[in-house]
Amino acid sequence: MMKTRRGVWLLLLLFLGSQVHAQILCTDCLNAAREALAKCLENAISQEDKKSCAEKQGARSKSCNNGECKIERQSIQKEVVPEKK
Repeated sequence: MMKTRRGVWLLLLLFLGSQVHAQILCTDCLNAAREALAKCLENAISQEDKKSCAEKQGARSKSCNNGECKIERQSIQKEVVPEKK
């Protein structure tokens, strides 16, 4: 009985830990994209430069959403299992 409880707690901790890790990766990626945009805009001279910065930031954010954030969404979807009636 004790081994079963320990096993359940271990699985629960592993599951929650992996979910938090995925959220951190997604947030870090999006924050890095925002910081890169801010640095780019600081160095931008013309409107074309600013437009280029925005396009680069959009591409970085899209990359985050297709990578780390996608992993996060999938882990959340696995967590929410509909009840059978």
